[in-house]
Amino acid sequence: MKAPRKVILALAAAATFAAAAPAFAHGWRYERVYAPRVVYAAPAYYYAPPAVVYEPAPAVVYEPAPVVYQAPAVVYQAPRVVYAEPPVAPVAPAYAYSPNAGRVAGAIAGAVIGNQLGQGNGRVAATAVGAVVGSMLGGGM
Repeated sequence: MKAPRKVILALAAAATFAAAAPAFAHGWRYERVYAPRVVYAAPAYYYAPPAVVYEPAPAVVYEPAPVVYQAPAVVYQAPRVVYAEPPVAPVAPAYAYSPNAGRVAGAIAGAVIGNQLGQGNGRVAATAVGAVVGSMLGGGM
């Protein structure tokens, strides 16, 4: 009973594919084969460019510049000499301020002391505790 069902299903599938084969003949381009082309004809309007009118250039008359023959005035003046130093404002010394410098220094010192005091596997823990305590104490500086 099962074999004829499989055969019937296989024949039905083959028939379906055979019926759909013409649809694949044009490479999925239905619009070029089956769709009619619609062309809309728009009315023809012609807009002529405006007429170009050339006018003659305006006449420009340049008068000659007036000529004055006069010797330039000679002025002999010594340059002004100033012997004063410019005022200089005193500059206060600038110090680098870091709010975390004490914490960092305390953490380093505490880590060194904790490493010196710890023994065996407790050395890492002593180093970490020393760094934390050192940073807390160094933060107050």
